[in-house]
Amino acid sequence: MNGKNHWIWRFVLFAFFGFTLVNLMFLNVVVLKDKQNAGPMQVVGSMQNSDDSFCDTDSCVPAIYDAIQQATSSQQIRTQPILTGQSAASGQTQEYYIALGTGTNSTSDWQDVGGAAAYVDSTTYGAIQTVTFEASAYIPTGNQTAYIRLFNKTAKHPVWFSDVALQGGQAQFLISSPITLDPGNNLYQVQMMTQLQYSVVLTQSRIHIISSN
Repeated sequence: MNGKNHWIWRFVLFAFFGFTLVNLMFLNVVVLKDKQNAGPMQVVGSMQNSDDSFCDTDSCVPAIYDAIQQATSSQQIRTQPILTGQSAASGQTQEYYIALGTGTNSTSDWQDVGGAAAYVDSTTYGAIQTVTFEASAYIPTGNQTAYIRLFNKTAKHPVWFSDVALQGGQAQFLISSPITLDPGNNLYQVQMMTQLQYSVVLTQSRIHIISSN
């Protein structure tokens, strides 16, 4: 082989390898670019093809809410109505506590306990079922009997059956027999008296009304 043919042969080999190298580089660039351009939509598409249970926003969101509603439909939400009074015993029955006040006394006859009074309008409590007078008191010396009652200052008479009594030095919570409130708006005053004129302390007094609409 002469020198000219040898040069031509070398040129052909270089051209062939160069062309092959360029093609490989081009293919690498194209494949890399395709991978980089693969976005969320293509990933979602592959997930849709691989899992028939996948759903888009329009179909999934209603389905999720339907599932939640079905899961919670068997649970009953219980609510208790808020009443005007303190509490409700059952149904429409309501309880009211009307605070009267506190004080002391050491007299041998009935005397008003200063400030222990309140106006009560019996027409504002619906159909009254039961009314009682309640008081908490104690005798510091514990050596006598003390008496507590309600007095209607408007009608000027004691509230019948409201009298309660205590003995000894322990604090006591007293509840009267059922009483009757006079019609309309009346001023009810707490009165006390003692057996031996020792001090008696009234720590709480109130009217307890149970009514219904």
